[in-house]
Amino acid sequence: MENNMGMNPLKFMMGMMVESSLETGKLLHELILKYKANNIDVIPISELEAIEIKGVEKTFAEGSLTKKLIGDLN
Repeated sequence: MENNMGMNPLKFMMGMMVESSLETGKLLHELILKYKANNIDVIPISELEAIEIKGVEKTFAEGSLTKKLIGDLN
């Protein structure tokens, strides 16, 4: 990120928030459907934490919106 000192941090943070939220929401929805199909009412916290991590990791994956914003801001 040192090379991107002139970038707009608000635009970067907004892109990261949106992309992370969309991915997390999608994965959470899939997990809920999986547990509902098996009549299970409790989801282990470890699985929820894994979804949070995957949501953030998505923002730094190749081809992500966040990576494109960083490229556009250079």
